[in-house]
Amino acid sequence: MNINLEDIYEQLLSQFGHRHWWPATTQEEVIIGAILTQSVSWRNANKAISNLKAHGLLSLEGHT
Repeated sequence: MNINLEDIYEQLLSQFGHRHWWPATTQEEVIIGAILTQSVSWRNANKAISNLKAHGLLSLEGHT
C-alpha cells in the first residue's frame, strides 16, 4: 500500500472539512505565524503579526 501524506490530508479534509485550527486569514499569515512560534510564545507571535498587519508588512515578499 503506497499512500502519501497529501492523500491522507485529502481524505481527512473530505471527511471532516476544514478545522480552522490556526487563527489566520491568509496562507502567508499561517507561514509567518508558524515561523514566529518556533522562537517566541504564541502571545508574542500574535502581537508581532498584528503589528506587521497594521504596517502593511505581513508578506513573504522582501521589503526595504
